[in-house]
Amino acid sequence: NPYAERILGIMYVKGQGVPQDYAMAMRWLRLAADRGQPDAENEVGVLYQQGQGVERNAAEAAKWFRRAADQGGLAVAQNNLADCYLVGLGVEQNFDEAFKWYRIAADQSSAYAENVLGVAYERGFQVAQDDTEAFRWYRRAANKIYDRPANTWIHSPQYNIAAMYASGRGT
Repeated sequence: NPYAERILGIMYVKGQGVPQDYAMAMRWLRLAADRGQPDAENEVGVLYQQGQGVERNAAEAAKWFRRAADQGGLAVAQNNLADCYLVGLGVEQNFDEAFKWYRIAADQSSAYAENVLGVAYERGFQVAQDDTEAFRWYRRAANKIYDRPANTWIHSPQYNIAAMYASGRGT
């Protein structure tokens, strides 16, 4: 059962009920991923990206993120794939492809993707600079639980919307 295999893999990742063992985690997650379980495909990508249980391999990570993202419905995989395209991690850098995947994830209400799109519009990064559009994306994201830890290059949507209110831009 791929769902049970995935759960066992996650237990090994987190050390819940079993000793933490990334190699065993990869073994179980890979079984589930090879059966097309999208959450497991994404998690296999994360293990490759972080070099946990396997040698770090950005191209393999991107491949597994794509497999999960192509199935639809898994915004975290779509965001992971978009991040790969944004910075050229395991794939050729491609801003159009990155923003395509961020929009797909945002259409599924991913606060992370909505926040990234807000940053893009606020800064005019690969889109026409538009404070009103940035504010709209930040507002959508700020009303949700942020589904991604804050990166060093991007503030939380709540911070971003507060900064726009403070400066009177886009409101």
